[in-house]
Amino acid sequence: MNTRAIVCRTFGQPLSAEEIDIADPDAGEIRAKPKACAICLSDIFHMDGARGGGIPAVAPVAKPH
Repeated sequence: MNTRAIVCRTFGQPLSAEEIDIADPDAGEIRAKPKACAICLSDIFHMDGARGGGIPAVAPVAKPH
């Protein structure tokens, strides 16, 4: 499945809006169409490398209609 996302590829560097491929939902999962979304302060700390964790890290983006 193809979708848009905000992607962090390197801690402390600018984020990029990209088209990404993700797996289709498994049994018991659903696919949701976001109407709006935001990056919270915890996401910003992660993207700055303050919390460690894996990269690339992604955040969904609502597609304009």
